[in-house]
Amino acid sequence: MMKELELHQFAFFFKWPVDPYELKLDKYWEVVKRPMDLLSIEVKILQKIYKEVENIKEDIELMINNALKYFKDQN
Repeated sequence: MMKELELHQFAFFFKWPVDPYELKLDKYWEVVKRPMDLLSIEVKILQKIYKEVENIKEDIELMINNALKYFKDQN
C-alpha cells in the first residue's frame, strides 16, 4: 500500500516532514497541530507502532487533511 501511495503523482509533496521555516509557511504550526508525512507513516509501520490497518488509514487522512486545511486557511 505504501509503495502505491509513493507512486502517486502528488506523493512528492508528502514524502518527508514539512519544514515550515525552510518553505516559509507562515502560521503552519497554528494550523497544523499534528503533522504527518509518508516517511513518518513508513517508520511507524516498520516499528510496528500501528495496531490495526485502520490506524494507518487515519494517519494518511491526517496527512492529506493537514495539507488541505493549511492551504485553505492561506487563501
